Amino acid sequence: MKRRRHIIRAKKAKISEILTDSSRASTQLHAGRTRAAKAHENLRAELNELRTRFSGMVERGPVPFIVIDSDGYIREANEAAGVLLGYPLQNLLFLSFDYIVNPPDLRNFKEHLRRCHTSGAHPEVTELILCASDRRLLSVQLVSNFFHRKGKDLYQTVIIDQTHLKQRAERLEDRRDFAENIVETIRQPLAVLDARKNV
Repeated sequence: MKRRRHIIRAKKAKISEILTDSSRASTQLHAGRTRAAKAHENLRAELNELRTRFSGMVERGPVPFIVIDSDGYIREANEAAGVLLGYPLQNLLFLSFDYIVNPPDLRNFKEHLRRCHTSGAHPEVTELILCASDRRLLSVQLVSNFFHRKGKDLYQTVIIDQTHLKQRAERLEDRRDFAENIVETIRQPLAVLDARKNV
């Protein structure tokens, strides 16, 4: 009889120990889940803050920036893009980029998007002529990379205006040609000296 009581007491003690361990493990698991949920929430808040800060920099930044979809329509644009292209922002959104590209460069633009899609996140650079809303021709560089969002193929694109650089290069070339023409027409001996009057 004593032995039986002893066995029952031992079993109860073992069950109590198992229940205590189980309760402790459950508490630790719950605490772990709470910590993981808190860390996840903190990470999400940080990502949202970074996204807001980054989108604010892009939206108000000085560099023209657009997002083009796979059909060639502008889905997003910042104010700088509207200023460069001469469109109010609301008119620029959902406008076909084909409409802005100078017609002889349309094939280059399509090839640019194809290369972006193939190269993935690696940026692709292409020089094009764009037509602003007032019919000014803009010599630009498109720097684009491909990304996928909500089942859509999209192209983030920075537009670098090179119009003034190209015009300046053309003026310098014209001046050089003019100087070379003058030199060719002079019949007398001619020497070119540097700042120290050396030949």
